Amino acid sequence: MAIVSGRFPIRASLAAGLALLVMTACTYSGGIDQPGVQKISWFSYLNGDDIRRACVPGSVPHWRLVYNGQYEQQLRGYELVGDGHGGATYSARVQTPASLTNFTLNNPLEPWAWKTNELLLSPPEVQGFETALQQSGAYGPTPKGLRLHSRNFYWILIACRDGVVHYNAWLHPSERWDRIVFDDWLLRFDESGVPFREPRFVDPAERLSDRITRGDDDSSVNFDIQIGDNGLVGHLSF
Repeated sequence: MAIVSGRFPIRASLAAGLALLVMTACTYSGGIDQPGVQKISWFSYLNGDDIRRACVPGSVPHWRLVYNGQYEQQLRGYELVGDGHGGATYSARVQTPASLTNFTLNNPLEPWAWKTNELLLSPPEVQGFETALQQSGAYGPTPKGLRLHSRNFYWILIACRDGVVHYNAWLHPSERWDRIVFDDWLLRFDESGVPFREPRFVDPAERLSDRITRGDDDSSVNFDIQIGDNGLVGHLSF
């Protein structure tokens, strides 16, 4: 996995270092909506390691946008993969808290499944998507050093265009967030049936209170990620 150690407080450096060692063995290669894949390769998925490996001169364009609507409450992943003729395959995936009312013997893992839909886009539709990304500042400077907590609201972009990898992130609230218009474009084709979880300000004290009240120290759901020059530089679990 193409992630190197970030700069974290000394008291957490050992834990972060061990976590990064584990991450290198969990490189994402597809199937984020399959049971077990998310837990072992989430950071690789966010870093777009699979997209990076395939991003060479002459490769088709590939975009991934991930919405963290508070990690335990709602995750949305969108992929557009070029068809070589200006169009693309669009995939939408949405995960919400598991509901045992969806449990069936035929598919016992259904409560934890992502809602998905896929369709084909025409070249003009893909161009509209590119325009929305450009208006949102997607191909501008990456916010190096930005820290994103799993209980915040944010978007992450990984893209391969003309053999070049692009990476960006938007944290709510911020001026950069206010420029986003690609979300409306993505949701126009989203047929998952899951309403978009609107962002709100999350006070750091609220995150601490939740942990104390719930006794929730699960590092797989309580973590920070940090943005580097063109991707993640590490993550820190709490």
